[in-house]
Amino acid sequence: MPGTLMAMSRLNRPSLMIYGGTIKPGHASSDGAVLDIVSAFQSYGACGRALDRIGQVQEWGREWGRGEVT
Repeated sequence: MPGTLMAMSRLNRPSLMIYGGTIKPGHASSDGAVLDIVSAFQSYGACGRALDRIGQVQEWGREWGRGEVT
């Protein structure tokens, strides 16, 4: 988005930017939980506080953005 806005302002022409939305959530392969970017950030924070296993954080990190390629 920032690049689009920079180009629009640089060209100084009437423009329209259409935002396509966020990435669709993925699903955890272990328990089927819906994983989005927020759950990835939460798992990293929990790992930093030693409340989460590193394996689960790595799995969620791989799975949260699966909706991007569907």
